[in-house]
Amino acid sequence: MTIRPGNAEDIASVLPLVAKTVAFHEHLDPARFGAIPDAYLRYDGWMRRSAESETGAFFVAEEDGNIVGFLLGQVQDEVGIYRTGKYGMLHDLWVEPEQRRKGIGQGLVLAALERFRQAGVQQVRLDSAAQNKPAQALFAACGFRPSVTEMLTEV
Repeated sequence: MTIRPGNAEDIASVLPLVAKTVAFHEHLDPARFGAIPDAYLRYDGWMRRSAESETGAFFVAEEDGNIVGFLLGQVQDEVGIYRTGKYGMLHDLWVEPEQRRKGIGQGLVLAALERFRQAGVQQVRLDSAAQNKPAQALFAACGFRPSVTEMLTEV
């Protein structure tokens, strides 16, 4: 298994994984993660920009020539009232179910953390669906801690 930076040639293989990510989150909480039809196709440009950017984090996990996971993140600006300045944000992570529990997710996260370190940020954040306990355990194993609780109501 290889973890490496993603490139434009990988996008066609990653988009079906993005579609699974979108569907998974929508299933967990349709009110919060309800996506427009073909939402995953909007990732194409984002992945291209991230692959070419010094502030993007686009990584893929490859096994036997097949992409079995990906991570997408970017450096973002903090709200002006906080000292943080810029921070890394992990937006999406997916590992195919049959490939899980092999260290692939952790490898992708650690590659992104190193990428953000190289970009000069001192903090990396992510959001995790409240119901996604396995992902939260993975992130905790990578050094993340709970920071904020997002709450939602429908009116």
